[in-house]
Amino acid sequence: MSAVEKEEDLDQNPFYLLLQSKYSLLYNEAQDNCYTICIPEATSLHGTVLNKQFVDAHILKASPFFEGQYLTTGKNPKTLSLENGLINFESAMDGGPYSSDVRVVSEELGYNKELQQFKILIIDNPLFGKNSKGSHEDAYKGNKIKTSFLENKDFLLTLPNSRSFLPKLNDRINTFQSSYMVLSNYLDDCARKVQNIVSQGKQEALKVHHQTCSQDRLFQEALHIAVESYVLGNLHTKIYGAICEKCSSDDANMYDKCQTLDGLTGDQLELRDEFVCPLPAAVVELASLDMLITPFEKLVCLKNTLGKITEDVNTNIEESAAIGQLCETPCLTSDDLIPLLVTVIVQAKQQHLCSSIMLIDNFNWTSTLKDDLSFSFVTFKAAVEYMKSNSFSDLKPAKVHNRKEIPIEELVETCQLNNGDDSVRTEGELSRARSLTSPAATRTERQLAKISKLLEATEELSLGAGYTPLIGQRRHSSNIPDVIPVQDRPRPNLGSFLTSLQGSTLGSSHGRKD
Repeated sequence: MSAVEKEEDLDQNPFYLLLQSKYSLLYNEAQDNCYTICIPEATSLHGTVLNKQFVDAHILKASPFFEGQYLTTGKNPKTLSLENGLINFESAMDGGPYSSDVRVVSEELGYNKELQQFKILIIDNPLFGKNSKGSHEDAYKGNKIKTSFLENKDFLLTLPNSRSFLPKLNDRINTFQSSYMVLSNYLDDCARKVQNIVSQGKQEALKVHHQTCSQDRLFQEALHIAVESYVLGNLHTKIYGAICEKCSSDDANMYDKCQTLDGLTGDQLELRDEFVCPLPAAVVELASLDMLITPFEKLVCLKNTLGKITEDVNTNIEESAAIGQLCETPCLTSDDLIPLLVTVIVQAKQQHLCSSIMLIDNFNWTSTLKDDLSFSFVTFKAAVEYMKSNSFSDLKPAKVHNRKEIPIEELVETCQLNNGDDSVRTEGELSRARSLTSPAATRTERQLAKISKLLEATEELSLGAGYTPLIGQRRHSSNIPDVIPVQDRPRPNLGSFLTSLQGSTLGSSHGRKD
């Protein structure tokens, strides 16, 4: 129980009461991990839906990358900053009605069961659920920053005052298209001219939306991104063609290296075993990079790729801890991200990765140096430079646990070895069984061995009740008549393990992934 639960204002707060009742598991988890809990004032909660998504947005854990930054909990964490008593989301482009400039009214200290301190912040408005500042533009719904070129184009076109600045912006874009020749060796000059077009467009857009921007910082940020994306999207073919020409050699070398390193795994780059796991979501995300248009949406793609890497690795760590494979839970650091990212780059095999990086480096002016987008970009550049400068000639062979699937013969053998009698095993089988519990055993094999032991224990506990195990014995025939009589049904040539599963309701397949 926290030390602040006796405070009268919290006892009357509907959100705090809901945390203690319906969402007590989340509340207890937050206390155990010393997370920061944000409690909106009761008067600000009128009309707000208090669901799990709302709870996740108000339980914050410290960011492992930047001091003063926090991450919301839940499946899709958002990054926010706490500075000078104000809470602001660093980036809300992933969606959801997130509020900006939420003020911290007061701060309390709570204590968990281990007498460790955690913070409870009383805030003047919810961080999620409604825009406390009001909806200032009908065209800007949900406080969501647009990512793609088409989304930002539609956003600008639907603004009430778009006719006051878009025609001038279009004139400058058309003048650049018709009169300026982009040369691959003079990209700096091209970047200065394009930045000037973007800056003038931003100033004119801000001027006609001055009142809205002064009241809503997030709308101002969305407007900046939209203007920049609009200009660079219209000039994409002209600019990106010159960049691809300049980076053609680097792109080809990087693509060839990815082909050469096909099948590269994290353990070959000396990653800890806990961090070595399949990263399919990150590979799929990065594989879309070449198809994106503007530097901003490419930058968001890089950020999302890192996010999916972190999510998959943390899930793998949690699963390993849950079955007792880890004595302590390791923490994924920024230094671990580079080798993980290298394996994803190799699998994604982008043909213009270096060109995309140069486009972002020279034609993106919206993001600041202190945000998650810039951190993602710096990490990607480091990974690419690492790949360029490393010959990878001294790689060790990949470990056995990186095979893509478990053959059915091995699955049957493993289950039989873990459920049979030692007296009837050959020396080779005994050696195989002992290897399942050895430190060198693969992750899937160790899990399979543990599951088999649990099945054995369950069998022993259930024998007194007339229980017939599925694994290791044939099922007794059922009294329910078959549509085809048993004696007339053809019997495939199967072993005892597969025969025992005939008629079972277990329909899931077993396999192992990279």
